Amino acid sequence: MPPKAKYCAGCSKKITNREFLSCCLCNDTYDIECINYSYKLFCLMDKEKKDNWKGPTCKSKQRNFDNTNTPVQGCRMDSLSSASDQITEDSEECNLTQRKPLIPEKQPLSPGSSSIMDDKVLVNIIRREIQQSVTEAVESAVKMYFSKEFDEIKSELATLREIGKSVEFLSSQYDRMNCDIKDLQDRVTVVT
Repeated sequence: MPPKAKYCAGCSKKITNREFLSCCLCNDTYDIECINYSYKLFCLMDKEKKDNWKGPTCKSKQRNFDNTNTPVQGCRMDSLSSASDQITEDSEECNLTQRKPLIPEKQPLSPGSSSIMDDKVLVNIIRREIQQSVTEAVESAVKMYFSKEFDEIKSELATLREIGKSVEFLSSQYDRMNCDIKDLQDRVTVVT
């Protein structure tokens, strides 16, 4: 019997590759696109993280260990008749929302915080890629600039060599003409 086809619990499409994660609680399967995981991040996950991964539905059902997103209920109204008096007297105290830090210092990281760690890993990967791209771009620009400058210097050197050869040729011609003039002057003095 052929293996049972897997369908994404997020988009209901058939999963045709191995780029998916299965929830460790409900066994729902999600392709990495539906859970916004990049291919790189998916490849960086070790087997333990993949085996303990919780899907979005199970993660949202998971009870918070604190009152992070719950307003604190500090005031209770005993009767409807005194409700308006209490609201005006204690309105400032009733509307305070107190929250604990997201990750308390003394508590160990919970399995749900693995996505935070995954995000940090992803940020570090992106940071390294940006640094590498910038480094490569700067190196390329510097090489191109110096290559252009060296080509100009080579061209100017070639021009200077040609000018040097021309000056040597003109100097030798000048010396030869001076000798010819001297010979002609000597002949003129002999003839006269």
